[in-house]
Amino acid sequence: MKRIKLYIPGPLEYYPFVRRVMKTIIHHRSEEFSLMMKRIRKNFSKILDSYPPTLFSSSGTGAINAVFQNFVDPTKKSLILSSGKFANRMLEIMRFYGISPTVIRAKPGELFNIAKIPKQEFDYVFMTYVETSTGTRNNVEEVISVIKKINKNTKVIVDAVSAFAAYEIFPEKIGIDILIGASHKALGCPPGISFIWRSENVETLKSEDFYFNFSAESQKQEKELGFRFTPPVEVISALDVSLEYVAQNPSDFIKLHQKRSDFFRRQIRKSGLELFSQNPANTVTAVKIKNADKITRSVLKKGFLIGKGAENYENIVRVSHMGDVSFRDLKIIAKLIKKYNK
Repeated sequence: MKRIKLYIPGPLEYYPFVRRVMKTIIHHRSEEFSLMMKRIRKNFSKILDSYPPTLFSSSGTGAINAVFQNFVDPTKKSLILSSGKFANRMLEIMRFYGISPTVIRAKPGELFNIAKIPKQEFDYVFMTYVETSTGTRNNVEEVISVIKKINKNTKVIVDAVSAFAAYEIFPEKIGIDILIGASHKALGCPPGISFIWRSENVETLKSEDFYFNFSAESQKQEKELGFRFTPPVEVISALDVSLEYVAQNPSDFIKLHQKRSDFFRRQIRKSGLELFSQNPANTVTAVKIKNADKITRSVLKKGFLIGKGAENYENIVRVSHMGDVSFRDLKIIAKLIKKYNK
């Protein structure tokens, strides 16, 4: 069977050092595992320029769900800024929990109009750092600045699943109160681990869930360097070596993603094609095309899996710049998109 390389926005191609470490299995109650957790926490702190987050055995959506179970009072006022599928998923979770937020929308691929943010106080504001469905890096810092001027006590919750490590995100510096991430994006690891960084200014409510209990899980990881329940050990091992690699020089890792995205976009523009996003992300590029089904099927036959537009964005394909990405592959993929865009 022909080897298919994953150029979708996750899961993706693992780095070679990630693949190697997953061949060894360790016990999650061992001293070796505790030492690994100690490194993980130290490296998270370096990348975030803050204390480490709490890890959960789940996808990124699991961590977002845990935020509502541990930190959000549904009787208080919420605002969500949405420009695509993944912000809409947060909105769907909010409504599941009986929250009816104020919704500010931007057109897919466009930035939020600051003038449209209501001049009223909210208890919680939700948004994505990178909207993966359109390959757009949202104007998060600008939004936070406006929100905090209206009410400095507003809690800002940011889904950074497709942004963490590919951007400098220092939550305390820019005013993020809860930051959510996952293992299977820029960190180049398998799916299975999510994490929540929570500001000390955010009150932990009584957890609505036994498993996703933030206080209990945080205490276990801080004091015993372990998980309350059995985690995906191989993913933890992968996360350990990836964070160690990134933390050696976080700015170089960020620049690497910028170089990849700039290179791919140059190839796309040379082909006469257009980008979909007004503010393209470092982690994934969306390209305007005529027939996503035809292009993705044709590119797959050449050995590359790329993504169609999420939801109703049928006129785009998405190419990831995360994980073990090759400049040669990016050049080939750009040429294939051009070739089959007929």
